[in-house]
Amino acid sequence: MDKKLKAISKVSVALLGTAGFVAAAPQVSVQAAAKYQVYVSKKAYVYTSKGKKTKKSYKKKAKLTVYGTKTIKGKKYYSLGKGRYIRTSDAKKAFVRYSYSTQTKKITRTIKLYQPKGEKKVIQKAYIKRSVKTDNKTKKKTYGKWSTSSWKKYTVAKVEGYTASRSSIGAVKVTYKLKNQTVKVTYKKNATAANNNPASDSKTTDVNDKGNFLAGNTNSASNSKNTGVSDKGNSSAGDTNSASNSKNTGASDKGNSSAGNTNSASNSKNTGVSDKGNSSTTKNNSPSVSKPNNSGSSSSFSNSSSSKNTISVKAANFNVKRNVSATDGSQNIDMFTLNSDSTFSKKKSAAAAELFEGSYYPIVYHVSATTTDKSGVNWYKIADPLDNNSSAWVKADGFTTTTIAAGSTRPTYDKQAKADYEKYKKLAEELGSLEAAQNDLNQKKAALDSANQAYTAAETSYNNKVSAAKASYDEASSAYEAAGYDFIMSKATANYYQDSKTGMANVAVLSGYVNGLDDSVKSFLSTSNLKKDVTLIKELNSFRASDNNFSNHNALGVDYDLMVYASIAGIISNSTLDHTYFMNNPENVDVSNAENLAWGYSDPLDGWYTEEKAIYDAHGSGITGHYTNCMGDYDYVGLVLDQNSKTSAADFNRNRDSSTQVTVDEFETALNSYVASYESPMNTAKSNYEQAQADKSEVNAAQENVNSSKKAYDEANAKVEKIKTVNQQVEKAYKAYKDSWKVPSEK
Repeated sequence: MDKKLKAISKVSVALLGTAGFVAAAPQVSVQAAAKYQVYVSKKAYVYTSKGKKTKKSYKKKAKLTVYGTKTIKGKKYYSLGKGRYIRTSDAKKAFVRYSYSTQTKKITRTIKLYQPKGEKKVIQKAYIKRSVKTDNKTKKKTYGKWSTSSWKKYTVAKVEGYTASRSSIGAVKVTYKLKNQTVKVTYKKNATAANNNPASDSKTTDVNDKGNFLAGNTNSASNSKNTGVSDKGNSSAGDTNSASNSKNTGASDKGNSSAGNTNSASNSKNTGVSDKGNSSTTKNNSPSVSKPNNSGSSSSFSNSSSSKNTISVKAANFNVKRNVSATDGSQNIDMFTLNSDSTFSKKKSAAAAELFEGSYYPIVYHVSATTTDKSGVNWYKIADPLDNNSSAWVKADGFTTTTIAAGSTRPTYDKQAKADYEKYKKLAEELGSLEAAQNDLNQKKAALDSANQAYTAAETSYNNKVSAAKASYDEASSAYEAAGYDFIMSKATANYYQDSKTGMANVAVLSGYVNGLDDSVKSFLSTSNLKKDVTLIKELNSFRASDNNFSNHNALGVDYDLMVYASIAGIISNSTLDHTYFMNNPENVDVSNAENLAWGYSDPLDGWYTEEKAIYDAHGSGITGHYTNCMGDYDYVGLVLDQNSKTSAADFNRNRDSSTQVTVDEFETALNSYVASYESPMNTAKSNYEQAQADKSEVNAAQENVNSSKKAYDEANAKVEKIKTVNQQVEKAYKAYKDSWKVPSEK
């Protein structure tokens, strides 16, 4: 409310009642509209576009959206829109402490395809964002967490006659840690397939293999010849000839094992057999049992022996492959050593996974010897897939004979795909199992839930304590404030206030204010307001004693009836902005000779005395009736200020020989004595309330527990998500690696 003053006395009603209120055509100026927020600093009434006050108002601390300012009749207003305004003096522009924005980051993956006709680029873009909170006071920025995005899987285009270095590029989860990447894909021209002429009477000379395995020729025609076979790898075998009277000499093996020819006809001769592996070479001239296979080669076993406790080892020269998929990582090859007592002891197990992920790929093995143990179990002697310099015995029932050359199934593969797979596999091993991580996450979740429950309990306990303390303080404070009203009523003329209300009910312009008057009067006459009133009356008496225009005035005393009267006058003036009660009060309660009113002043004497005295001293034009009333020839005053609404009323009278009239010191002493019994409990309750508010130790401890539990949970959850992501990457990388294999097929 803007500051306003109004004075009146019974000797100059017409003059002072209208002074300063002259109607004039409205003068309006408007500023450009700008939407922002303001806080109401005191009770703010709504005005029309012509500056007319309405009954609508906003309480202190209300937050409003305004659309610029407008000047009406020389006064400045905030525009609320739709022709509604509040005075700028009733509100302050809100300071927006924090502002929010979003930061965006682009991360790209460039795929370069080096195709036969030239380079082609494919650019995949991923955008991630995070929030930014700016403290407009300190300019400090606080950043939120980055979001995530992804690069989608890219399938590499095929070019006829060429093979790409990789068939696809897997999808990738993009995080803020990831940098721009470049992936290169090259194309290699396909090789022309060689001719295959499986004619009989073939001749093989100077065959060299620098890989892992080399097998001799398997010739089905008679009179075939094989000379000078050399193997610098793991094993070498001579020819297997099905014709009778064939001869094989001079076979040598620099690898694991060497065997001479195995001839199925009788009277055959086997010479020059040597074995540098674990098995020994024997000469077998007894009839043999031949086991045919689907590939046309044969495997032979013999259990004849001159000793009951020994078994016979027969040289062999054929190839076998496993009965399980080479990619089945759950299958192992159990390898054995043949002991001197003709028993077998387990040497080691080689997981199939080691065979196709390592430098080997021996899913086809060369058999250099066979035997059958005392239990009738058939055995093969093969090169140890984990040790190129030794051989091992394996059970024959896990293998099938094949015509594929040993070692010829070594695959070709994309080296980058394999490197990616090994990288992700190693990372997965370092992270541990998903099950263990999920169990840990569940434990961390339970701990976090427990911490949150403990925090809720601590917060509830804290709020209950604060609420209970506040309720006690509010109750004590209300009793203390109400004591002021009770004090005045105990000192005023008996039934004076009740008679005032009864009289008002019979006056048309006053009757509408009777309902609800009690609460308003109690507010005006609260203990806090009365103590402020004492200060103002003493200030007024100081002005009266020192004023240079009006001297030798006595100090004003306090009239209890006038205190009630002034309260009613001030309450009604809030609505009428006029001396409505003074000019219409019932005669039986009329105790005032002059009256000052003020609105919007924390100290009404600033307007009543200081401002108007300056006009009076300068002999200027303007209202000075409040000043002259303050300096008037009066003995007692009823001066009230409602500090909430900043409405003031001062009513003056002369000595009327009433017990309700006392000095200001007597008034103050009696007031303090009356409210003392209420003040001490209020101060104690206030102290307890403030202590309850300050004691947040349990809540703070619970919050710290929540924070640490939340951090542990977030870390565990991040690990689970990372393991899931890495497992997916392992799966995708393995598939890409496996898809890149090229294994020669059986002929």
